[in-house]
Amino acid sequence: DGLTRTQAALASSRQLFGPIVAMTITLAAVYAPIGLLTGLTGVLFKEFAFTLAVAVIMSGIVAITLSPIMSAYTVPG
Repeated sequence: DGLTRTQAALASSRQLFGPIVAMTITLAAVYAPIGLLTGLTGVLFKEFAFTLAVAVIMSGIVAITLSPIMSAYTVPG
């Protein structure tokens, strides 16, 4: 479309913002309650569930902020 690499990266990140946020919230909402379970299941899965929830949130932040700009600067053009 005649955009520079940085402009194209920003335009694509604007288009992907909604789906990335929705996916991040959905996955975190699935994993976090598993860590709140009681009994043996809760004890076994507490660290795993919260680690996954935090990792998904961090991944969403990187996907929104860093990935588009890194691709604009690493792709030769």
